[in-house]
Amino acid sequence: MVVVTNQAGIAKGFYSEAEFVSLMQWVSQQFIAHGAWIDAVYYCPCHPDHGVAPYRADSEGRKPRPGMIRRAAADRGLLLAESVMVGDRVSDMQAGAAAGVGGLFLYNSPDTFPSAASASKLLSVQHHLEACDPSPCAVQAPRAQEIVRVL
Repeated sequence: MVVVTNQAGIAKGFYSEAEFVSLMQWVSQQFIAHGAWIDAVYYCPCHPDHGVAPYRADSEGRKPRPGMIRRAAADRGLLLAESVMVGDRVSDMQAGAAAGVGGLFLYNSPDTFPSAASASKLLSVQHHLEACDPSPCAVQAPRAQEIVRVL
């Protein structure tokens, strides 16, 4: 699993990059405790209109632009057409569509449902994961999480 996230709170001074990295390390440990892991977190600390230098910037990595997703795909060898993106904002879906992500799921309320094609893609991912032999999956050592700043 790869996380791609805008972090305008850094630009606005609500929290530091170090605090964000610490939070992501904690989140990663929570996933590991439940038998899953985050391979990498890509984040953009910039905002085009708010904040102070060097974070007040119009970044190609900031969603809805696809730069952060494309960077993650290039770094990690991801096949975007075969990937699934879950987001809570329309800008997430715009970035995913522009990057060529195959399955896009906007989840921001109980009333949000995926399209039939997206639901089918998500079910195929679920079936693939269920087919994994639990023995090898359970003994795999969690991979080292990478936290990547994208400007």
